[in-house]
Amino acid sequence: MRFAAEHGYSAYDVESLGLTGIAGSVSAAGEIHAALAVSGPEPRFSVETAESWLPELSAAAKRLEPWIESD
Repeated sequence: MRFAAEHGYSAYDVESLGLTGIAGSVSAAGEIHAALAVSGPEPRFSVETAESWLPELSAAAKRLEPWIESD
């Protein structure tokens, strides 16, 4: 959680499920309100591949920010 809060994303590999993914934060008014995630089967979607998608994932998460209501 600390890494995600500091860097704005988290990449993960769940070996027991054979799943790899990456999630980026969606913020409003300086607070994280949601996450946008992409995942896939580990043999075809490594952590390195997931992290290479970070620029596009971050851009997509940024486009969602206008629809997030802040309190």
